[in-house]
Order: sequence, then C-alpha cells, then structure tokens
Amino acid sequence: MSVFNEVVVLFCIMLYHLYLVDSGKLQTSNPNIGVLDQSMTMHWNYSSNKQPTKITILVGQQNQTDLLKLWELILPSLMPLWKKTEIDSGAPEAVFNNKTAMTNVSTKEFILTLISVPSNIEKFRFVCKIVEDKWSIPTQEEIKIKLASQPLINFKVRNSNGNNTVGGRLEMVCAATGYPSPTVTIKKQSKSETVNLKSAPQQASYSIDSLQPSHNGKYICIAKNIAGDVEKDVLVEVKYKPIVTFTVVKEGSDDYAEMGTDVKMQCSAVGFPSPKLAISTKENSRVQEIQSSMNAISYSISNIQPNDTKTYVCSATNAAGASSKEKQINVKYIKSSSPASEDLIKKIGEVLKLKCDITGVPPPTFLWHKDGNKLPHTSPNLDVTFNNDASFGKYTCKASNIAGDRSVVFAIKKTYINRSNTKTNHILKLGQNKTLDCSIDGGPMIKHTWYKGKKKLAESRRLLIHVDKKDKFGNYTCVGKNRAGQEIILFSLKEQPKGKERGTGDSWKMTASRTSIYVINTLVFLVLNLSL
Repeated sequence: MSVFNEVVVLFCIMLYHLYLVDSGKLQTSNPNIGVLDQSMTMHWNYSSNKQPTKITILVGQQNQTDLLKLWELILPSLMPLWKKTEIDSGAPEAVFNNKTAMTNVSTKEFILTLISVPSNIEKFRFVCKIVEDKWSIPTQEEIKIKLASQPLINFKVRNSNGNNTVGGRLEMVCAATGYPSPTVTIKKQSKSETVNLKSAPQQASYSIDSLQPSHNGKYICIAKNIAGDVEKDVLVEVKYKPIVTFTVVKEGSDDYAEMGTDVKMQCSAVGFPSPKLAISTKENSRVQEIQSSMNAISYSISNIQPNDTKTYVCSATNAAGASSKEKQINVKYIKSSSPASEDLIKKIGEVLKLKCDITGVPPPTFLWHKDGNKLPHTSPNLDVTFNNDASFGKYTCKASNIAGDRSVVFAIKKTYINRSNTKTNHILKLGQNKTLDCSIDGGPMIKHTWYKGKKKLAESRRLLIHVDKKDKFGNYTCVGKNRAGQEIILFSLKEQPKGKERGTGDSWKMTASRTSIYVINTLVFLVLNLSL
C-alpha cells in the first residue's frame, strides 16, 4: 500500500471515531403515561462530548412514516445555552385539541409539555432528532404515550356459613384493573379511626377466622393509580345475641333501697339485629312484663314501699338469641305494729307471752331488757312466768337493722284488791248530809259502783247522800272490782230518835244494835252477790 493510501485510511478511521463512534446518545424516560385532560411532560436526555447544531421535535401517527415537525432549533456553533421557545403553530390540532403546548429546553435536556392530554394520544408518537454536524449521523429517540385508565374494582365478601354469626369465618377479596396496575388497599373504618388491614398490587385479601362483635364496621377497598382513586365498601354486621346492661339508680350505697325514696332502673343492650328490650318482675317463678321497647328503656318507682321488694329482670331478644340480667331490689325498713308502750296487769302464777311485733328488711335482731338489765333472749317472743313480786316490772324489746331501730315497752304490774277498815254504820238526823267512802283499793284501778237495794246509784269511790227524806235512810252497798276480783262494803244510815241522846248506859243497846246491823249487812252482801 502506498503512503497516500495509508494516509486516506488513517483519515477515514479518524473521521469514523470522530463522527460515528463518538456520536451522542439520546435517551427517554419510560414508561410515558398520560392522564386524560391532565398535563404531562416528555423528557429526552442527550449525552455527548459535542455540541449539537440542530434539534428537531416531530410528531406523527403510529402508522405513518412521515412526521410533522413541531419545533426545530438551529444553533450557532458558539451559542452557550439553549433557549425556551414555543411549538410552531402548524402542529396538528388533533394532538393538542387546539390547546397551546410548550417545550422547555436546557442544556442536554429537551422537554415537551402537553397542557392537556387528549383521548386519542395513543395514536401518536413524538420524536426528538439531534444533529451534531453535517458529517455525523443524526441521533433520534421516539416516545409513545400510553393513556392511563382509572381502576375498576371487584370487592367480594364470603362467609363460611352463609351469614355473619359469631365464630364464623369471613374472607374479603378486592381485585382491581386499570393502567398502570393499581395498588389495592383494604381498610376498616370505625367511629373513632380507620385502620389499614392489607395492601398489595392489583389484588388484596383479608380474612377473619372467628367473627366477633368487635369485627363490626365498614370495610373499604381502595384502588389507586395515577388516573385516580376508586373505592367500594361493605358493611360487616356480625349477628350475636344481646349483651345486656341493667343498672339501678337509688339513694344510699348499700344493697337496699330506702323506703319512701325514688328508684330508677335502666335497661339497655347491644346486639345484631337490634334487640327488643323488656323490664319485668319475677315472683315465685311468675314473670310479669312492665314495659318493652326496641330502644333503651327505664322504669321508675316513686316513694318505694316494702311491697316493691321484688326481682326485676331486664331481658333482650333478637334473631341470634336472648339474654337477661336480674336485679333484686330490697326495700330496707323497720316498723312496729305494736304500741310503743303497753301496761299489763298480771296475777302471781300467771304466764304471759310477750310478743315484740316489729318487722323489717333486712330481718332485725332482737334484744330484751328487764328494768334496764339485759336478758339472754334474742327472739321476738318472750315467755314470762310471774312466780313472785320480782317477776313484775318493765320489759323492753329493742329490734334493730340497717334501717334503724324500734322499741316496745311492756310495763307489767301485779294485780290486787284490798279493802280498808272504815266506819259503815251512821246515825243521822233528817236534813243532814253524809259522804260515804268506799275504801277498796287495788291494781289495776278499781271500778266502784254504789247501790241502794238493787238500784244503781253511781260509779265513784265516794257517795254524797243528802238525807232530806226518810227514804234516804237505809242500807247502801259499794262494790269494788278489778281483774283481781271484787270486794263489797255495806253501809247503814239510821235516823236518830227524837229527844233521845245516846249515853253510856245505852252501850249494851248500841252493841246489840251493831250486831244486828252486821248480820243484816251480811245478808244483804250475800243477796247482792247472788243477784250480781
């Protein structure tokens, strides 16, 4: 080979390395996805150690070889920066829907911005062509835009036994289609918060192995890509029998209601389906409904009394079952059916059953005292035998419970009747007055009754007699009675003879007279006893 030929070969190799091997590279970001009616930007990145002399951006349909020039820039060799310019007005209207599109150009980066992506964007391709000099082979790279589509959701919920009951199994499957492939998320929404349960590309599933009431709520499937977010929801309601809450509001902190106060009962329940509620009373296995409702109910008792002491029941029923709660309301009280004190008269040898008639809730305890001294008895009844005078006295029964205490006092006195000596024979003149004293005493109080013959005169201890007629003279009888028995005193009133005074010589006559009067009185006493 001649020297000339060798020079030509070396020159060609140098040109090859200079213009072909060292040509710049043009790259674009992928994928290029557009969203309908939204703006998008296409990027070309150019890498070369040379400065291009011409930049051209072209557009054309996919099946066309001829492209329409959108924009071209021919650069002076010494120009240091690229300029921003508008696309030529000759761009096809079908691509841009008569909207202005712009491109931003900076060093080694070429940007084409579509202000609004049309629905037919997939029919077109965009080409960026760069020429470094007239000896180099042009470098070009095209962009094809894929139109994004909004996700479509298919959200299915399957359960093991055909309905959502406690203990059953529930599975949720959420699948979505769209471009680009959406991300699917399953969430649970409650009143207080929203919790992410599962997230996956295109399809997500979530299962519950044992359903409980706590799983109730709204479950949401969300599918998301650049075209937008789409969601569907399903309401999960687990069927379960009611859970009852039954409260009693009353005065006091113990287990009893204070007699005369107000008591309020509140009955509520949660369950699905919504339960029917009722408040009832239960006595000796007999249930009587007071009130019912589909909502929370309450029942009030004003001025509660002992006969309101009952078992109250809050019951709830739905398709999943029934449940109830009971509350025993006891009205605390203490009351006495006996007078606070009672006076009793008894004889020696009698036996008396003292009954402390005090009742209450809770049942009261009993204590007995005699004359202030405690007795070893704790029952409401006390048997007393009156053997001697020491058996008589004041017996006190005291009953106590948390409502208070009551006492009954029995004052037991010995019964007796006594007759005192008194003058029974009296000699009077006509026109005189005389008070007769029936000196019969005893306990209980003596009832005195006066008679003249069989005629009842008065009921008093003393009897005043005005002797204004002769028929006022004669025999008077006083009868004294009580539970111990009776005593009789006979009185005699005689008229004093005229002109005759009683002296010592008449003593034998007076003695005989008194003897006869005594005999007469005795006979009258016997007759009266028989007649009475």
